[in-house]
Amino acid sequence: MRHPVSQYYRGSARHPVSWLCEASCLVALRDILSRSTILLLIAIQLNRGSARHPVSQYYPIAYSNTIKLHLKKTGFHQQSFGSSLNYSTGLAHFPTLAHIKYLRMSYEFAEGYKIRDQGATHFLTFSIMGWIDVFSRQRYRDIILNSFQFCRREKGLKIGAYVIMINHIHTIWTASHNNLSDILRDFKTYTSKAITTSIQNDPESRREWLLYMFNYFANGTNANDMYKVWTGHNHPEEIYSDSFMKTKLNYIHENPVRAGLVKEPSHYLYSSAADYEDKKGITEIDLLY
Repeated sequence: MRHPVSQYYRGSARHPVSWLCEASCLVALRDILSRSTILLLIAIQLNRGSARHPVSQYYPIAYSNTIKLHLKKTGFHQQSFGSSLNYSTGLAHFPTLAHIKYLRMSYEFAEGYKIRDQGATHFLTFSIMGWIDVFSRQRYRDIILNSFQFCRREKGLKIGAYVIMINHIHTIWTASHNNLSDILRDFKTYTSKAITTSIQNDPESRREWLLYMFNYFANGTNANDMYKVWTGHNHPEEIYSDSFMKTKLNYIHENPVRAGLVKEPSHYLYSSAADYEDKKGITEIDLLY
């Protein structure tokens, strides 16, 4: 007996979600599924495991902790889906519309948070692909600082705090022109090109390896870029209260201490910690208080 949705796809009914990868199915479902949901389900299909475990055909187990956390925050519970949903083994049968709603919700929170208010103050994290220690070189750190100041002068960016670690950056940013996403895009595009150009043209003992790795990461995307330096996620968290702001501010400034680089936050040069201790940091910022 054919699976009830087999008319939407070609292939074995033993793979009940393989139809999601068919172009004909995308047309048939466009009225009930958002584009983001379709992309999520296709990505999940490409990363599925054994056909004996339908769970991995619907969502990666790696998302389970994030999904559980979000369900807890929003009041959804496992019982809402009956016995068909299991965090360890997943969905036992073809998803209902309730499951689709669940998958939509999990997509929104699967990779952190979204920027919903372009003018609000946000805590942001920029990470280097593969956690490569690019910022162990001063000139790459200085590229970041120069770009910070350009965005402040030309784009209306307010930098409330920052720290540059060897392979990632934490910041608190506010876009005074309500264009935070645009600033993020431009900042990452410019610094990515500036860093790879410096690797190519300036003395660099790891030139061949760095360019190889960033090219390798670029080949894993649909973009036409030769190199991919930054990850695609910034994990934006809106600063919704003074206490939350101070929590994030302390988290940023304590990073070098936790890493064992300094004993006091203000001793770390590439950080705004000194500015909050009535000292002068190495670059201009916009104090949060």
